[in-house]
Amino acid sequence: MAKLTYLMNANSIKRTTTYFLPGRCVSALKAQHLLGLVAPTTAILPHARLKVRPLQTWLLSNFNPLLDNQQKKLQVTRKISHSL
Repeated sequence: MAKLTYLMNANSIKRTTTYFLPGRCVSALKAQHLLGLVAPTTAILPHARLKVRPLQTWLLSNFNPLLDNQQKKLQVTRKISHSL
C-alpha cells in the first residue's frame, strides 16, 4: 500500500512539473501545490532539499501569502524550471 501511495505521489509531481516551463506563468496556488507534493520526499531522497530550496525562494520572493491572492500569476524562470 505504501508503494502505491509513493507511485501516485511521484506521478502527481511529474504531472505538476509540466506546468513549470521557462517563461510560462503559473498561479501561486500551483506552486504551493507542487511544494506540498515535493516536501514529503525530502525525508526519503537524499538531495531533494536541494531541489526544493530554489522553488521556495522563488515563490517567497514573488508571492506574499498575507497580501497576495493565491491566483496571482508568477512567471517561471529558467533557473526554476531546470531545478525541477
